[in-house]
Amino acid sequence: MLKFAMRRWTHAMAVAGILAIAPARYSQEAPAGQIAAPQAPAAALGGIDALLPRLEAGAQLPAVMQPGMRLTWLAASASIPGVRSHLVQDDQGNWVDPGSGQRYSEQETRGTAGAGYVQVTVAHAAPDLILADGRTYLITDVQKNECMSTLGTAYVGTGASLTEFWVHPARLAALKPGKAAGVSIFVGPYPLNGVKYNAVIVRTDTASGYVGYTYDLDTGLLLVYSASSAGVGVQVVGPDGKVTGGAGTASIASTRFISARPLHIPWANEAAPQWATKGRQLAYQGTQTTVIPNAPVPSMSAQINTTITSAGPNWVTNHIASRVAYPNFPPIEGAQDRVAGSQVLPGMWIGTRALADLKPNTVIDQDPVTRFQTTFAGVQNNRAMVVEENPLERDEYYYNTQTGMLTGLRIAQQQGIGQTQTQVQLAE
Repeated sequence: MLKFAMRRWTHAMAVAGILAIAPARYSQEAPAGQIAAPQAPAAALGGIDALLPRLEAGAQLPAVMQPGMRLTWLAASASIPGVRSHLVQDDQGNWVDPGSGQRYSEQETRGTAGAGYVQVTVAHAAPDLILADGRTYLITDVQKNECMSTLGTAYVGTGASLTEFWVHPARLAALKPGKAAGVSIFVGPYPLNGVKYNAVIVRTDTASGYVGYTYDLDTGLLLVYSASSAGVGVQVVGPDGKVTGGAGTASIASTRFISARPLHIPWANEAAPQWATKGRQLAYQGTQTTVIPNAPVPSMSAQINTTITSAGPNWVTNHIASRVAYPNFPPIEGAQDRVAGSQVLPGMWIGTRALADLKPNTVIDQDPVTRFQTTFAGVQNNRAMVVEENPLERDEYYYNTQTGMLTGLRIAQQQGIGQTQTQVQLAE
């Protein structure tokens, strides 16, 4: 679970623009020629929350909102320029408005686009608290369905909702078809992925676009999120050679539900180890290197500090601070919150009782969407190794067999002709 802190230094730094998805309401442009990496959604239920009643006490959680469930969505975002180029006021610019004498520089209007998977794994589920760990994957080749992991985040909710991914069906059932104040509600069958759902659609129209949510009334899962908005107008050169108004950049976003499935982790029923308590700090140190054939690149120092911010019987929440640096250069720092637990892969710990029954090369999980296979590789020198691997990356997790603690991590991620390799060990 620590690897996403390091991913901020590698892939997410190289693909600098991040488009928020599921829902993708916020965007930031990526450099020219690059696609935007997926990022997790907003931390709270959106505008439809005001339309929903409070959840009555005693409401049971559905099967999709139980510990160990992995939920997957496909998400995509794009910004579409309204004009090929626009004017920016610039005293040194080489274009002068004949009407005002104001100088401008002409700049290309660039668009961005990206697609990826968002996976949410439920670590704890109770009426007063739901905790889930989110992971995002950037699709780098649509035809081959190849993706690489990018970022991660913690999701916190209650029995009423888990951000915009899930709303309790009892709350959704109160929505009635109709239209008022720009909000339209539709209820009826909704086909998706070969399944016909009983769904509710809530669409809000504004002067600049729309936002729509489609939920499964039986499970409460988000089936589709879609949004479109027109950007702020820009200045362009008009037909008469003077400055005039031009169309801004439009933004579109779409998120589509793919699947819900339970993980079958051998140590799912084991309690958190004794050391996993609130306030516990773990420090990891190592290096990060980009390997390019016939082009030596110096290594960077890598540090990760994780602090357990809350703890339960078989779960914890963490705050992770990361830092990498070349000698004599300013460091690159990042921070994020994550959720770990006995029913989350990969984990901050491994169940020590389950190790006795695990055979080397035992496949723990095979994800049909991201194509990551999780394997228990075996034990050597009092260290158990768990490997996550797909066509573009290999992540190795090392655990102390006595305490279950994560003691080391090695990441190898292919990026074009190069490979980024990160290795860290628990500091003694």
